[in-house]
Amino acid sequence: MKSVYMIIERVKFVVKETKIGIKVFLGVVIAICIVSIGAYIASIKMKTNKYEDIKKKAYSVHKVEKKKKSEKKEYPKQTDINFDELYKINPDIYAWIKIPNTNVDYPILRSSDGLPEDYYLEHNVDHSSGYPGCIYTQKRNSPDFTDPNTVIYGHNMKDKSMFATLHKFEDKSFFDTNKEIYIYTKDYKMKYRIFAAYVTNNDLILEKYDDFKDKAVFETYIQYIYSEKKMGNNIEENQNVNKNSRLITLSTCIGNPDYRYVVQAYLEDDGQGNKWKEEGDN
Repeated sequence: MKSVYMIIERVKFVVKETKIGIKVFLGVVIAICIVSIGAYIASIKMKTNKYEDIKKKAYSVHKVEKKKKSEKKEYPKQTDINFDELYKINPDIYAWIKIPNTNVDYPILRSSDGLPEDYYLEHNVDHSSGYPGCIYTQKRNSPDFTDPNTVIYGHNMKDKSMFATLHKFEDKSFFDTNKEIYIYTKDYKMKYRIFAAYVTNNDLILEKYDDFKDKAVFETYIQYIYSEKKMGNNIEENQNVNKNSRLITLSTCIGNPDYRYVVQAYLEDDGQGNKWKEEGDN
């Protein structure tokens, strides 16, 4: 009986020690998780803060090269964004996007030769990997925004950076009172007018419609946009959106990998003295 008693006591001791060990182990695991999550958040915040420095340089005063008096002045050169400074940060920066009353005020990048088309989906402006990534377009889109539809991608970050505040257009009153998007290139400033904001499937638009090389296909796509006019989607039909239009589509995620949230706008002023003409003769 004594030996049985000793065995029972030994078992109790082992169980007790095991419980203590498990608690210690769980405590260590939790501590590691907390530190890891904190480091991850700090890393994203640090990368996001870099954009504030980029904005300061982008909006810094810079000299605009004056044309000779004998040279005909075709249109005023945009002076808001200092691309000379941006090129020093990353030569893949080729444009800038700004949407009033949102946090969208960022450089637009396009991966250079040798880099994957969607490189900036998971790389930052300094080429470090991870979030928040960059606002970018694919190589299949022309960098001069002359394509029928230029698709611009950006992450939906929890800190409201990048394209997160595009979701403000889900509110009908905000959609109705905020219509302007500005795209800057080194030489000029373009103005777009928003006409649609809605949830759609995750199809790769340019790939699905063969880059809209066929105007008939583009017309079909425009009708698709209007067909999405239903509860929760903000879409207004506009006579200026036709087969000759130049659209931009801002695309971001919504938490469900099967769907995307897009905000679409048509070119209203190309920054070169040309206002929109319905016949598309820009």
